[in-house]
Order: sequence, then C-alpha cells, then structure tokens
Amino acid sequence: MRELALCFLGPWQATFAAESPPDFKYDKVRALLAYLAVQQLETSLELRRQLGDRRGLVICLNNLGAAAGRHGDYERSRIYYEEALVLSRELGNPSYIATLLANLGDVAEVQGEHRRAHELFAESLALRR
Repeated sequence: MRELALCFLGPWQATFAAESPPDFKYDKVRALLAYLAVQQLETSLELRRQLGDRRGLVICLNNLGAAAGRHGDYERSRIYYEEALVLSRELGNPSYIATLLANLGDVAEVQGEHRRAHELFAESLALRR
C-alpha cells in the first residue's frame, strides 16, 4: 500500500492511500492534494489577516513558505518566511523565531548563499539553547 499525507503545522491533513497506484495517477493525486492544501492555506491566511490573528498568520505563512519551497519557488518561500519572522519577533515567540530562522537558512543554503545560511542556522541554534 502506498500512502501520501500532506501535514502542515495547522489543523489540516490530506491523505491518499491505495494499493500500488500507477505512478502517473499517484503524481496527479499528489499534485492535486498539494494544490488543495495551498488553496486552504491561502484562504486561511486572508481570514487571519482580516481577524488580526498574528499567531495564525505566522503558522499560515510558515506553511505557505514550506509549500513554495517544495515546489522550487525559493524566492516566494523566503518572502513568506520573512513576513512570518517579523510577526514572530513582534509576538516575542522564540520557538517560532528559531524555526523560521532555520527555514530561511534552508532556503539560503539551496540558493547557494552558504554564509547567510550559516548565520541563520547559528542564530536559530542560539535561540534553541
């Protein structure tokens, strides 16, 4: 049995399970689930903006950043993570800040910005100690 689950930090999870589906169908289902998850996150993001739910915004932005990164859109991923980082600093939540710094470090690393990645990882690690 093959199974695919899309799990984000928020309350959503989408799962597909079947007995050895052909790869082309599996890829289509995976793409559909990813699309639906992003649509749900974007809707949630707008609602949280309207409500002024900054903590919820951080979670949505982080998840959208992760989704963009998985699709190779590292610039968009960075933008989402940076907005979430600003909000997390305003909220004073060191756990969120450390997570977002590490996520930005991952993006920097993939983009070949090794020095910047090292700085972000070091700052993240310092908050975790």
